[in-house]
Amino acid sequence: MKKYFCSRGGMRDYLTSNEPEPEVRPYAQDPTMKTAFVERMRRDGFDGPQCWYKATNSNLQYECDSQLPEDRDKVNVPALYIGAKEDAVCRPEGMMPAIQKGLLPHLERADMLEAGHWTPFEKPDEVAANIRNWLKKTFAW
Repeated sequence: MKKYFCSRGGMRDYLTSNEPEPEVRPYAQDPTMKTAFVERMRRDGFDGPQCWYKATNSNLQYECDSQLPEDRDKVNVPALYIGAKEDAVCRPEGMMPAIQKGLLPHLERADMLEAGHWTPFEKPDEVAANIRNWLKKTFAW
């Protein structure tokens, strides 16, 4: 997927080539999920889901973040990171600069799951168990 979505012209090259279809993860092969996704995108459009990517790509996110007072980017509440070994987008090492700066003092990282970027769809039981255990431990829930 990185080849298609993360390189300039990648999707165009794929669509105009005779390459075989990319591997589709099992959760994405579920016709019910596909129908719900297509209906939601037809109803709501792609603008909302793309905002973060557009803001990041054009450096608007960085410019906005750079205007924050120094103490405003510190997350002073408990936080849980659930990562996936096959997620090329949200890599845990991407948090290292923030962790090293002390911006995530209450961060807990769950064990990495054998999944891709859409981890909640691919491993819903494992994600729910991680959240449930973290809530119980963190908030005596």
